[in-house]
Amino acid sequence: MTYEEFHKKVEDGIGFTATYHGGIECKGHIRVSRDGFYYFCQDQRDGAFCADKFGHRFSYMIAEDNFNEFDNLCLFDGDYMDPRKLINTTRGYYRKGVSI
Repeated sequence: MTYEEFHKKVEDGIGFTATYHGGIECKGHIRVSRDGFYYFCQDQRDGAFCADKFGHRFSYMIAEDNFNEFDNLCLFDGDYMDPRKLINTTRGYYRKGVSI
């Protein structure tokens, strides 16, 4: 997926999985800030501050210049997550019956 494709598909709260360079796998939710910045909210890698991380520990800002740091990026295509329907657990967020 290119950054342009990502930009067209992403919406606030969408779930994602990805692999950072170095083999670190992560999953979480994408926060789209009011000023148009994208944050990968997850529990594996710290980065730029995001006020609301959907209950995850860390956020990492994504831009066109660092987008290639992630391999195997998968957005939950056609199933945009509504954060109000997520269940908070000690391991992160899960939809009823579906680990994300």
